[in-house]
Amino acid sequence: MRFAISIVLGILALSVSGCGGNAGASPAQPIAFPHKLHADNQIDCAFCHEFYDRHAAAGIPRTELCGACHMAMPQESEATQKLMEYVDAEEPIPWVRLYKLPQFTYFPHKWHVRAGLSCETCHADIGQSMTAVRHQVLKMKWCIECHEQEQVSVDCVVCHK
Repeated sequence: MRFAISIVLGILALSVSGCGGNAGASPAQPIAFPHKLHADNQIDCAFCHEFYDRHAAAGIPRTELCGACHMAMPQESEATQKLMEYVDAEEPIPWVRLYKLPQFTYFPHKWHVRAGLSCETCHADIGQSMTAVRHQVLKMKWCIECHEQEQVSVDCVVCHK
């Protein structure tokens, strides 16, 4: 019994501890990715994050997808040159995840998109960022406040396995 209580308390501690990382943090990426330049060129989030409405995660763009656009462009910037090295080598770009939830947390990205939430609801003004920035600290309190505001279930099993 004590063991079970310890497990539950450990899970609760992790769930409110901000496992999603620090807001405003910019982990070092293999290539500087300017969301702003892409947004300013009218490239929709869904074009690069192609699984946003079909899977639990939106997905990180495939190297081939990046290369398909960038091959037709001048490759003057250091970032574009580095991108093309990955494209030519047919290697995935080792992007560093901005958000990482605990294994026991289930965040179905597709449900949120299908419910009509815009990317900005959770990712703030990432389209104005010149680097990939974590805009929200994904704490349980933040999620519950949104669920209550939107009148969505806050039952534990909705988000926890």
